[in-house]
Amino acid sequence: MINALAQIGGPEANSVMLQTLQATTLPSEIAQLSQILEQQAPGQYRQEAMSAINEVLGMAGKGQLPAGWDVGPLFKALQSYGDSAAASVLEQLQPEWKYYATMSLAGLQEGAGVPSLVHEVQDPAAGSKRDFAYQMLAQVAGQYPDATTALLDQARANQIPDSAWKKIAIGLAGDQYLIGMPPGDAASNAATMPGLKTYHIQSGNQNFYSLPVAADAVDQRLTLINQLLSATSSPAAQAALQSVKDTLAGKH
Repeated sequence: MINALAQIGGPEANSVMLQTLQATTLPSEIAQLSQILEQQAPGQYRQEAMSAINEVLGMAGKGQLPAGWDVGPLFKALQSYGDSAAASVLEQLQPEWKYYATMSLAGLQEGAGVPSLVHEVQDPAAGSKRDFAYQMLAQVAGQYPDATTALLDQARANQIPDSAWKKIAIGLAGDQYLIGMPPGDAASNAATMPGLKTYHIQSGNQNFYSLPVAADAVDQRLTLINQLLSATSSPAAQAALQSVKDTLAGKH
């Protein structure tokens, strides 16, 4: 029905989709309807979509959704908006869904989530809880100069804890994380996606996967690794960075 309404388009079809959006609690349906309405009328129904997403995430946080339901599609929907409002919502969701929310902040379009990640890693009170934010910041550093600047500034000031350097190394040259399950079946994935890994976090039923750094990004990542090596004398940093530098150099 949703696909048919999307093909029909127009105010009447959008009205029915909006009513469905406000009535359903199925995360995949909300994500699909949000995407279609945004395509049909950019910005017009965004507030309603955000309200529906927040309501269902609130239900999930209280255990009011059926067991096994995955709210990952709702985070992908928030990620697709790529604005400061979505970033603000994702920040508030981090305590409950650390991986989904942090990955979504990193994936917001035009780097809208980078300031939130930078603010998180600059908070020493967060301790090791910020390590994954460091990893996601490193993962997008090649795309957004602000992420690169933040990492280099913290390295020069010796503000990055030893445990975070391992995560930064993974973000720069290791597995690149994405929300959800990879497309296709296990057999085809093994053949077409070498290095694919899947993850399940029981808390919040968070499911995601990772793939190695793309070959066309290797030179850029090596440049940043060299900059970080020059910016810090930390033994933990030097060991982690040199290890992934050697790994990336082998991909040339």
